[in-house]
Amino acid sequence: MLSLDLFKSVRSGTGANITLVKPASATTLMLSSALLLSLSGCDPKAQQVQPEQRQQSPLVAQVNGEPITQADVDFMLARMLKGQALAQADDALRKKVLDSLISSRAMKIQMESLLSAEEKASIAQSAKAYEEELYVKEYLANHVVPEPVTLEMVQAYYDKYPEEFGGEVVQDFQMLVMNNANNQQARDKFLAAIPEIKATKEWGVAKKQWAQMDGVQYQEGRARPGLLDPALEQVISRLAAAETSDLVYVNDQIYLIKVTNVTRLAPKPLTDVSADIRKKLAAQQLRSAVKKASEEVLKNVQVKMPGNEAQ
Repeated sequence: MLSLDLFKSVRSGTGANITLVKPASATTLMLSSALLLSLSGCDPKAQQVQPEQRQQSPLVAQVNGEPITQADVDFMLARMLKGQALAQADDALRKKVLDSLISSRAMKIQMESLLSAEEKASIAQSAKAYEEELYVKEYLANHVVPEPVTLEMVQAYYDKYPEEFGGEVVQDFQMLVMNNANNQQARDKFLAAIPEIKATKEWGVAKKQWAQMDGVQYQEGRARPGLLDPALEQVISRLAAAETSDLVYVNDQIYLIKVTNVTRLAPKPLTDVSADIRKKLAAQQLRSAVKKASEEVLKNVQVKMPGNEAQ
């Protein structure tokens, strides 16, 4: 424990008056700002120190008259140790934590003198919002109990959304593209051939003949999201096997599309994706439980909003 036998006043590099309940040789600040930041980033629930505890706790230092108590040191230690026994902290570690708190308090005091009223109000608002978040976190921890995810729920989700696991429906297509649709003579020749093209069953056989038309290209492939222009993807998605589209006009080009085959790919085995499904369903269950808790707690309070009747 820190010695409590002597008050000694010193002046820090920031100009703050620091009173330590320690001999003068223990007043050197040993922690850098990096350590200070790392301490502040620890879990705020590591150990709760109630306000009454802090008020009754022995004073270990003062910075420009602002107290730092043993409870403050213990709180920071608990955050560092993440739930481990405070007895594991030796005097050297306690001194480092105290030095960090002194440095932090000095920075806070100096910054207070530099900030405008608006900037101070913004910090106060942020602190208020964070305090409320902590209360909400405690409330949810004590009142929200999500329903467990069952095997039946996992199976139902897997069966309902096979496309999420590779079980999508894909279409193989053949396509004629006329690139120089602004050429009236070539366009008219291509349009005149459309009835014959649609009546042709084997496009793969006739493609060489059609390619002789000015500006006409033959393409084939398997439709995938993002592979083709969205307008073409939409047309293909509506076609059944062996069905040919109407003419599609996109960016001064004319398309004629035929779907040759529609295949539903097998999804990944349930054993490979069940863990991912559980995570997703657990998140849904949690959101549902939070919504229910929110609805329940609103029954116990009175809400008034300007211009609206009391709820």
